[in-house]
Amino acid sequence: DGNQSATKTAVITVYKKPTVDFTASLQKGCAPLPVNFTASATAGDGSIASYDWDFGDGSTQFATAGQALHTYTEAQNAAISLTVTNNHGCYTTVTKPDVVTVLPTLKADFTADKTTLCRETDSVKFINKSAGPGSLQYLWDFGDSNTSAEQEPNHAFNKRGAYTVSLTVKSSDGCTATKTETNYLNVANFKTAFTQPSLVCNNNNAVTFINQSSPAPTSLQWEINGNPYYNYWDNNLQTYFNSAGKHTVKLNTMFGTCKDSAVSIIDVKEIPMIQGFEADIVGKCGAP
Repeated sequence: DGNQSATKTAVITVYKKPTVDFTASLQKGCAPLPVNFTASATAGDGSIASYDWDFGDGSTQFATAGQALHTYTEAQNAAISLTVTNNHGCYTTVTKPDVVTVLPTLKADFTADKTTLCRETDSVKFINKSAGPGSLQYLWDFGDSNTSAEQEPNHAFNKRGAYTVSLTVKSSDGCTATKTETNYLNVANFKTAFTQPSLVCNNNNAVTFINQSSPAPTSLQWEINGNPYYNYWDNNLQTYFNSAGKHTVKLNTMFGTCKDSAVSIIDVKEIPMIQGFEADIVGKCGAP
């Protein structure tokens, strides 16, 4: 100012920004796809204060460590960003496009043309309803130590029982899915049976026959002496017999499309015939 001057000096500290990189445990797979991300970063100056992840599907995560796990549920090519901030507030962001390719979900699914087989030698046809990206390979496990790689196999069992069936599907993109149906097939593994009263008399008192078929029949029909008997309240039979002698009680059942039955001969007992009695009046003058 004219011939006057003044000076001020200040020290500015410039901190180094962090260096940032990261890797993904998987680059490609079918949804739902869990992916582990690992950061490799240096603070520059000071120490790392935070890791901010953007997984490219609208989800973010704030962490103080360099590990992150995220599961992708929709098909997409995900671009992932990582921002690392040090304790001085300096930060660096790195974005990598198409780090993870998420393919559509691989679905293993099947049905059978029937789930109850009437005889051990009957065969069942499996209908494959699996779907997913790429070309698919199949592995069936029928639960009887037999397997098949066919898309829609036919299979016959040689032993009665309940069988658990599973289907594993693998795609050319490396995805795997499995569906298991527990006790899915009933191979002639049913029985029609009922209990009966130990004593039946022709006194018009109701007696009950209890259905003990296993498993529960799809439908059933009682018969008495060859005539259908309709029950409207439950699967048991409540009836009465008004004549003594032999009577035939039959239970017809359906297990899916399989017919079965059980028969019992009931010996209805005659009740005693009461013919009445007489009393002679000995004295007419009163007691005694």
